[in-house]
Amino acid sequence: MDSRTGPVTLPANKVSGSPADTIVYWICPPRPCPAGRYITHAKTGRRIRVRFSSAVTGIRLSDDSEGTRTWVDLVTEMAMAPRGPRPMLLLPLMLLAATLAQLSEGASYQQFVRQHVDHPKTTAPNDRLYCNLLMQRRGLTRRRCKPTNTFIHAPAGQLRDICGTGGRPVSRNLYDSNRSFSVTTCRVLPGSRPGRCRYRAATGVTRVRVACVRRRPVHLEPTYLP
Repeated sequence: MDSRTGPVTLPANKVSGSPADTIVYWICPPRPCPAGRYITHAKTGRRIRVRFSSAVTGIRLSDDSEGTRTWVDLVTEMAMAPRGPRPMLLLPLMLLAATLAQLSEGASYQQFVRQHVDHPKTTAPNDRLYCNLLMQRRGLTRRRCKPTNTFIHAPAGQLRDICGTGGRPVSRNLYDSNRSFSVTTCRVLPGSRPGRCRYRAATGVTRVRVACVRRRPVHLEPTYLP
């Protein structure tokens, strides 16, 4: 739609209200005139706040005062408030983003501990039953039988050290441990299903590789045991 052609009238079924109502798209409202489209209720002259998606929906009346006029961005086709700095709005959003990032980071580390740290090692009659017990206890068999998982029998603090002086960087955020750890790797047996997940176990002493975020492990790379 070209700004030189003037307003364009659309059918009434695009607007909430009387069947006789129509709406007009004003390319250039009274000054100042940002790039965008204003929407005016043709019958009453009141402005309408609109949000576009694949069709015109969610139209609501808005008063005609200059401070509350709503314009529609030509690129995004989303109803926008008048542009300008809003420091009081940005600060809460920045704080919220930082809080969510911290919560996500903490959740990832706690998930790592839940899935991979078992110290001291839980007692079981044998390693096969150990895997069956721990995989269920740690919530790794609820929706599906997790195919493979490794439990490290060391304090969580020693694993955190891998992201610092206890490890060496290998690529991006991956670190190899300087020391070896006692581990148990559980692999699912054929025919297993949620509620009846069965595993075989492999135990050994090996170095481990973890992904670190802010000096905390959040992911364990596969541990290759027979």
